[in-house]
Amino acid sequence: MTLLSENLRTIRKHHKCTQMAMAQVLGIGFRTYVRYEGGERDAPSSTLVQIAQLGSISLDRLLTTCLTAKDFEFPDTQTPPKVVKDPKIIGGSLSAGRLSLVGLREDIYICLDDKESEVLKKFRELPAQEKESSFQDGEWLIENRKKFDNKPDSSTRKNEKEKNLKQLKELAQLILPKPSKN
Repeated sequence: MTLLSENLRTIRKHHKCTQMAMAQVLGIGFRTYVRYEGGERDAPSSTLVQIAQLGSISLDRLLTTCLTAKDFEFPDTQTPPKVVKDPKIIGGSLSAGRLSLVGLREDIYICLDDKESEVLKKFRELPAQEKESSFQDGEWLIENRKKFDNKPDSSTRKNEKEKNLKQLKELAQLILPKPSKN
């Protein structure tokens, strides 16, 4: 059995329902659910999200932590508490500025430097309509970033390679001894 299949069984038993009932709630076939719980088949991400919601846990926690009945006494919450006592990190990355903690459905995003913090502070002060517009502009820039990259095109790269080769040949002529004409 896999960690996910064990967690599926734990969530189902917590809700005191049968495999048939879980399959109906998830909108999948009975045999399909049985295969998920038996570890014979991997569930698609949309089903995993539904299962995490049924267990009131984060998707990270569903996939990375072995759940017990005690875990359901204090379900994960949408908003982080003001003070987290003894936080347990289960995922995330400092380079991405994201942490996943036990007990929280959403990731916590952290600022990595003062500029990022300043931008976030200014963004939070914007009216809702300007925030939405900023998101749309950002998405457009991300989708169209290739148009604005300052990378040289292939013809410029070819010229650059030829220039480098010429410089290497000149350097080699200076370093290597010249053949004698004897």
